[in-house]
Amino acid sequence: MTRTPGQTALEYVNCLRDGDFPRLVTLHGENLVCSLLGNSRVSGRYRGRDAFFAHTFKYVLGALAETDEVYLKDYRVGCANDRYAALLLHGGLPTRAGGRYNQNYLQIFRVVDGKIREIHELLDSVMLETQIFGKTLAIPRSALQEPLRPTSVFTAPRPPMTMTEASRVEEVFALAFKAADWPGSAAVLHPDAVLQVAGSTPASGIVRGRAAITSHLARHIDEHFVAGSLSVDPGTWLVCADETGFCRMATVRAQLKSGREYHQTLGMCGSYCGDSIGEMHLYFDTASEEEQVFGNPLSGGSSETADEPFSIDADYKGN
Repeated sequence: MTRTPGQTALEYVNCLRDGDFPRLVTLHGENLVCSLLGNSRVSGRYRGRDAFFAHTFKYVLGALAETDEVYLKDYRVGCANDRYAALLLHGGLPTRAGGRYNQNYLQIFRVVDGKIREIHELLDSVMLETQIFGKTLAIPRSALQEPLRPTSVFTAPRPPMTMTEASRVEEVFALAFKAADWPGSAAVLHPDAVLQVAGSTPASGIVRGRAAITSHLARHIDEHFVAGSLSVDPGTWLVCADETGFCRMATVRAQLKSGREYHQTLGMCGSYCGDSIGEMHLYFDTASEEEQVFGNPLSGGSSETADEPFSIDADYKGN
């Protein structure tokens, strides 16, 4: 029997947990397309399974120390349907250079006939650049006091939902988000909602409670963006959704108060609680965010990226 996307995501997790990378590779189709966020040596869009894994194994796994420690520390399947699965992961190992690579991911798999045919991978690009490729931020950042966690930290009871009920919640959120109505988007959150923001930027971390989340986002927007300039590109994409949650990708643009143009790719994975959203994980290119918003660029060495840039477009969408 052919694996569903959700089952394939769990098999992928099993391979990571067991350190079985040969088996992990075979879960992917030979004509794999992988988009990896950022502007690092392994970022961009890759076509072909073997070429992609040869490149990433060389530059990422090759930078990690040999140890008996298991890389995978935590995971959760955020949502899945008959074509896609969204997987939240946290992994970490010491590096050969003496540092520590602690990475959080949002990985989106397009599965056809039990094989992963396409991946969109969003991660903390600052962590990748500094710990794997030896770059440094002009303004060093400290690790978050409370590390991000794929497993839920939202503690309120979650009543069971039907797909119809879940779809209504996501639709209300999506309409507000597409209109760049940030107060309207926050209004869909549960009073005890939890927001987990990737990276170690001043806007990153875990924020608890709808009021605190609303204040956190409003303060960040008011401080850095020209009023009314934030907009969501028409290409926002509902990747997948089920009775427990949803995953959406989008690109946003704005005018910064510094005078620069702002462009960012977002990956959002939310989970429901009744007629609201209980928890939201937000991923973006943290290196780009540091440079654009906080004037904090990376320095040290050059990058050799893929020929094609990262894209939220899905080559296999509708097939």
